[in-house]
Formats: sequence, structure tokens, C-alpha cells
Amino acid sequence: MMADTGESDQQLAVTTCGCASEMRRVCDLCDGSDGMFVACSLTCLTRHLADNHGGDVAARESSETRARLYLGRLNRRLTDSRERYQQHRGEVMALALAAAEAAPATGAASAGDIAIFGAGNGTDLDLPRLADSFREIHLVDLDGEALERARQDLPAALRERVIPHAPVDLSGFMSHLDDWGESFPDDATLGQAAHGTARAIIAGLGRGFDVVLSTGALSQLIVPYHRAWITSQGNWARLDAAIVAVHLATVVGST
Repeated sequence: MMADTGESDQQLAVTTCGCASEMRRVCDLCDGSDGMFVACSLTCLTRHLADNHGGDVAARESSETRARLYLGRLNRRLTDSRERYQQHRGEVMALALAAAEAAPATGAASAGDIAIFGAGNGTDLDLPRLADSFREIHLVDLDGEALERARQDLPAALRERVIPHAPVDLSGFMSHLDDWGESFPDDATLGQAAHGTARAIIAGLGRGFDVVLSTGALSQLIVPYHRAWITSQGNWARLDAAIVAVHLATVVGST
């Protein structure tokens, strides 16, 4: 079977598990250079991982763990991209500082505390400038190593005021990468899960904040699912809507 890559006129070879059942899973460890593998179930995917990626420690992990490892590698590759984000960083900082000015007066020189969701490597943040306006800066992300990279070059006194919160799955559903890959939930189950995970994220942070800023791209939160599943356009739309709802509810509920 062949599939169009969407990037060129080249065709990408696709290998299946050979079962007659509908294909539901994608091997996220196949890098695409030799094609891709799709399977009907987690059982067939697990067999492929053992047979073809046995030397990779990640092959013995869950889909959630492999997704976390992938996102960590992606952040490491982007560590030197700060210059590329200069204009975007300026726009983000303008919004954050405007929010600081609009925040209710606390009787102190600062506007209180800010939480930044999806902070990653901090390439779109100017932490010293934020520290001039906020008492504490809380960085929230799935990737704790990325948050440490964002803090590592700060003076010690400032670094103590920049507090990491990780790992936090802002998409809300990565723990379901394996079971929902087998059978996508109905609307009631999806809604209940969205409500529960938003509440869990807020509770996990342990407190509210005077200002909450989301710098992560919403369109990127669904990437781990695209790398793991094959499902209908309708299911993708429902999942995307649920992820957006979780994120917005988390932002509002944390403020």
C-alpha cells in the first residue's frame, strides 16, 4: 500500500500488520525513511515494535511514554532557536506586560504571580522583564528538562522566583493514547474525561495565579495523537475540540 506524503511527489511505502481488521495504530518509531507501519491493534503494534525496534528502549514503553520522549527530543532540537522567535517574543511580552498593568493592585510593586502554560524552552519569553512586573513566574509544561533550560542562565536570585511545574500534560488525554487508540470514546465519555482532566490539572498546580498566559500553540497539543492513531475525520475534530476545551478551562480555572 502507498500513501502520499503531502511534501513532494515521492510516495511513502506503508506496511500493515496483515490483518483484515481496520487499521487503527501507527508506529511512532518508524522514522519514515523506509516507510511507515500501521496496525489494527495495540497487540499487532507491540509485536512490530518488538520485532523491528527491539534495540530501542522506547519500544518497550507505553505510547504515552514514547510520546513524552519524542516531545523532549523535539524541545532539545529547538534549544538554539531563541533568535528565530525574537519578533514573536516581543509580541508575547507586550501582552504579558499589558496584563500586569491591568491586574488588580496588590499593594506591592509587582502585579502578583503569573503562570505560563506551554513554556517549553522559554524561547518566546523574556524572564528578566517578566520578573520586573511579577513577584513569581510559574512555568508549566510537559517537559521538565525544557523548563530547566529556560531557567538555567538566570541569576540565582531570579531563578528562585521562576518556579517549574512538570510534567503537566496540557492536552489532557495522553494517558489514553493506548486505550483510546483501540476504541475512540463516545461523546459522553469524552466530555466526562475532559471535565475531569481539566479539574485535575488545576488541582495539580495547587493554587491560582493573578495572570495566566498560554504560549504553547494549541495546534501542537494534538500532535502525539496524530503520531499514534488512525481514526476518522470526525473523531479528530471531536478530539481537537476536547483538547481546546480542556486547555481553555484550565487557563480560566487557574486564574
